[in-house]
Amino acid sequence: RVRPEQVLQRLCEGLELDERIYLSARRRFDAQVATLGQGLGSRLQALHAANAELTRRADAQGAEPVPSLEAAAGITLQRQHVQGNWRVDERAGWYKPHERARFSCIACSGDVVPEFDFGGCWPLWPQFAPDELAFRCNRTWTADPGDQATATARYRRADHPLPCWQTCWQAMNGTRGGAGDTRRDGTWGEVLQPCTAACPRVEDATPARKWWEDWKAALHEFETTSEEARNIAALRPAFGPMRDIDGMVANVF
Repeated sequence: RVRPEQVLQRLCEGLELDERIYLSARRRFDAQVATLGQGLGSRLQALHAANAELTRRADAQGAEPVPSLEAAAGITLQRQHVQGNWRVDERAGWYKPHERARFSCIACSGDVVPEFDFGGCWPLWPQFAPDELAFRCNRTWTADPGDQATATARYRRADHPLPCWQTCWQAMNGTRGGAGDTRRDGTWGEVLQPCTAACPRVEDATPARKWWEDWKAALHEFETTSEEARNIAALRPAFGPMRDIDGMVANVF
């Protein structure tokens, strides 16, 4: 029978080993940096300084009252913000909208499933602070990327085109409405500019099945001719069997 003290001892031994490995790797890294001249060291210092400045700005923004951020962005947080499967109380104390760049994103969600996150410009995860409050981002689709109910029938067996998106940005000015028109998706303001390339007409778009066949052919060529692929294959047993990679790629992409 294993005692709690034994479990704790094993954990501490593992942490001690991890620390030794980290310190050894750090010493080697620092030694390599030193051999590459002052230029790289200066760039690393500048990177650390930029990261510290981002942290400072994020902390300062987090201390601002939410109403002032709402006014700057021209939006109001919702008690029930719903985007697809994502539902959240944006007025809850634990929800930090600036960490998610929520004020700059239209129709974004915080769903952890990739195909549901694709509906917005970025997922509403707490890793994007500070919210720059400079441009409002909006993404529109020709078809719902999260529609798994018909994905296999439409995209792997029929000739439906791949879903296509267009992403646009609108400069924030702290005012709502104005001379612009309301878009079909309910957003307001002038037509969002600049934008990524427009989606092709349905009759000109590549069928999803054709994309899928081309992707599998390219993957087969990579696996049979690339040294990198052989190196990956040698490591694969350490990670165990991969579950239905084809199905995952088809569903997500």
